[in-house]
Amino acid sequence: MTSTLPGPTTTGPATTDATTTARARPADRPAERPAGRPDDRTAPRGPAPRLPRRALPVVPMAVTEAAALLVATSAAQLAWFGRGPQGLAIGDGGVGYGTVSVALTAAWTVLLLVVRADVRPDDLFATGAAAFRDVLRATVVVAVGVSLFSAATQTQISRGWLLVAVPAGLAVLLLNRLAWRAHVRSLRAARRIGTRTVVVGTAAGVAGLRQVLARDASSGLDVVAEVVLDDLDDAPVAHVARTAELVALVERRLAVEGAEGVVVVGSGLVGDEFVRRLSWALEGTDVQLIVSPQVGPVSSRRLQPVAVGGHQLIRVDRVQLGGRQSVLKRLMDVALSAVGLVVLAPLLAGVAAAIRLTSPGPAVFRQTRVGVDGAEFTLYKFRSMVTGADALVTDLVSDDDDARGPLFKMRDDPRVTRVGRVIRRFSVDELPQLVNVLRGDMSLVGPRPPLPREVAAYDRTAHRRLLTRPGLTGAWQVSGRADLDWEEGLVIDLLYVENWTLAGDLAILGRTVGAVLRARGAY
Repeated sequence: MTSTLPGPTTTGPATTDATTTARARPADRPAERPAGRPDDRTAPRGPAPRLPRRALPVVPMAVTEAAALLVATSAAQLAWFGRGPQGLAIGDGGVGYGTVSVALTAAWTVLLLVVRADVRPDDLFATGAAAFRDVLRATVVVAVGVSLFSAATQTQISRGWLLVAVPAGLAVLLLNRLAWRAHVRSLRAARRIGTRTVVVGTAAGVAGLRQVLARDASSGLDVVAEVVLDDLDDAPVAHVARTAELVALVERRLAVEGAEGVVVVGSGLVGDEFVRRLSWALEGTDVQLIVSPQVGPVSSRRLQPVAVGGHQLIRVDRVQLGGRQSVLKRLMDVALSAVGLVVLAPLLAGVAAAIRLTSPGPAVFRQTRVGVDGAEFTLYKFRSMVTGADALVTDLVSDDDDARGPLFKMRDDPRVTRVGRVIRRFSVDELPQLVNVLRGDMSLVGPRPPLPREVAAYDRTAHRRLLTRPGLTGAWQVSGRADLDWEEGLVIDLLYVENWTLAGDLAILGRTVGAVLRARGAY
């Protein structure tokens, strides 16, 4: 049902029941509507029930952390001392290093629990380096604490053992966190856990947020209701009375839906006072408040808070296309592509022979592509289509329902050979591009290398894909490959171009293995 927020000129009693239908809604008044109504143009498609946010596996993760630390410290003991008996003298007595390993594990585990006592469970499984802050802090405290204990008690703790045990413990903690984070992302993507969320904003803002959530199902935000501000073309909702009424409206919807989060999109429209009063209203509850900064798909490392007169502004740093990271990226490209060509040489020779034996024409297909700054280069691929396939594109485009935008891809392409279907399924046809990477035409990770005819149809926004070298793999590869339409692929590529990091490239390389084995979008 739909209810309205009464304005200062409304006569009669205000609507107080969040499920009561309003008789009329002025164009400049916000309306509340639950998600899932058939006539709601931004409603989700029948969201399945989810577990509450408290179902995040914080306790199981702590148990595996303790177990991993015990394994790491015990392995360090075995690696440093071997199987012989080794003890640590304390005063007039002594204790074995096995006991020391258990004590160190216990202290480390307790420190982890203390450090993360004030951390929201969601933040432990968030994307980014900040999610590992508790692990790094606890590790530093452990290393410093053991050193101080050794100095204060004159206990000769083996420095060699510590130099092995502490880094090993840190490594297993980071790997454990990564594994749990991947597990939580998969649970969220499968709609098994999530945060029931109410969204506040204009219809356009709410719709835009839905598109973002549709692209990232692992965010865990489950929109269960919306408070939509329709057709607000005049002043923001800054009047104190209207602000209080809007806050009360959001509170009612949170209570009705049992929501655990609220997202405000277009906060400038409703006013700073609304966000402040809403945060007051949520004090003492477990409801999280998220405010969209309305800066688009920008990496958090490019966003810096700036305090001005008690207000928080956001500075958006410009895109960094050069510098030390670019040099390291190029060194990684050269090293890994050279090693790859040597290690994969038998496979490359076998695929080339299979292509020559099963269809007429060369084994390697050469094609002109467009690289960084619009420079054209010759791209190498194993031939997976019949000879002269390019000449058939014009006839196929008119029959292809999947051809949207400048990019042309089609399922069940009749030009693909029998061997071609196999090598395309597992992206083996792309391996000769390691030569392009070694030459500097391409990078291991980057946007998809476009054809000149595709670039000719680019607008100014799409041309930003050419600010960096195209990649053998990329965010598009691990996000669906040919299953993505042109607009989705463009958004993903631009997000990469403007926010890439060396660590992000390594993560994409790791995810590429899974994407290739699943063969999703490979045709």
